[in-house]
Amino acid sequence: MEKCVTVVTVCRNAEKTIKNAIESVLKQTSDDFEYLIIDGNSLDKTYDIVLSYDRNFKSRGICYRHISENDNGIWDAMNKGINLALGRWIIFINADDKLHDENVLKKVFGIDDIDKYDVVYGDTLRVSLTDKHIGKAMPINMMTLNMPFCHQGSFTKREIMKRYMFDTDYRVADYNFFLSLYLDKGKFLQIDEIIADYSMEGYSNQNKYKTFLGTVQVRHDHGLINMKSWKQKIKNIYFRELLIEESLLHGIIIWIDSKFSRRGKREDVHT
Repeated sequence: MEKCVTVVTVCRNAEKTIKNAIESVLKQTSDDFEYLIIDGNSLDKTYDIVLSYDRNFKSRGICYRHISENDNGIWDAMNKGINLALGRWIIFINADDKLHDENVLKKVFGIDDIDKYDVVYGDTLRVSLTDKHIGKAMPINMMTLNMPFCHQGSFTKREIMKRYMFDTDYRVADYNFFLSLYLDKGKFLQIDEIIADYSMEGYSNQNKYKTFLGTVQVRHDHGLINMKSWKQKIKNIYFRELLIEESLLHGIIIWIDSKFSRRGKREDVHT
């Protein structure tokens, strides 16, 4: 019998965090879902932990499937998850993330007429060792400028995911996926709910700058900007100096940025 949702976790060498992700799925008050874990042939105890939950999910009558094999990176692993999913909707929860509370699936799929949309998205709780704050999703018309939500904070119809898939040539393949759907007039619903707790650990400013450049590449390839223009090159330099502390002009750019409050307190820089 088809389930409403497939929750997918892709992981590799995640023995320190995978248990929290699994527990957040296991404790859902809804039972109209399946859980699928795609392990990238971990070298630590990750897959042993995954296997240890077989009995827990079976006792609840929840379909719990998992594989462990080599892949070609996170987007390739996520594409495997798409192809194996059986639910009408798919959400990806990474190994160091978790569903925000035990009622997430029940609340989201209690929404009237939800099936007339292609994507339903909400907020995330950004978590680091020293801070927690809500990452508010933005209106969908921001899509041509920026990724308006985290993919961990979104549910997408399986048929849509199979039609588009993630292009593994992109660093920010999730932005390319959702931008492609948006430009093709896909239907998005924004909801005022925190969907997932999203880990900011390990996400350095170097990674933020690479994500920014990846977003520039996607927008260029969709004909929204010219990444070779002088205007864009100046933007690239600005964000490099803003984000990378070792850069020569970092202090000056930080002062300018704070003075004019360009970014406020946002954690993610995709503009």
